[in-house]
Amino acid sequence: EALGDDFNAPVAVAAFFDLARGVNTVLSGDTPVGQAGLDALDAVYREIGGQVLGIVPEQAAGGASAEREAALVGLLIELRAEARQQKNFALADAIRERARAIGVVLEDNKDGTSWKVA
Repeated sequence: EALGDDFNAPVAVAAFFDLARGVNTVLSGDTPVGQAGLDALDAVYREIGGQVLGIVPEQAAGGASAEREAALVGLLIELRAEARQQKNFALADAIRERARAIGVVLEDNKDGTSWKVA
């Protein structure tokens, strides 16, 4: 809307930062965001910030991706589950704590283990 109003870029960029603040609030909240939600947030962020405003660079082919992040966290969850199954609780706890140290919170619940970025 701001860009349509005499190309008011400062207002458009401010609105984009409001969006980013809202996304950060959702991601740091208590409710885990599933992969579909993360993909939708990423698509909107990249469309508005990249294609419309041109301030979010294209993701490099060799760069980090949401899919890679999810796969790596999934691997940690699997390794932790194996350690727990083998009653190696020290290792399972160490995996959870080291993940937390890099900003990934693993949460056990009745359906298994979920995760979120802290």
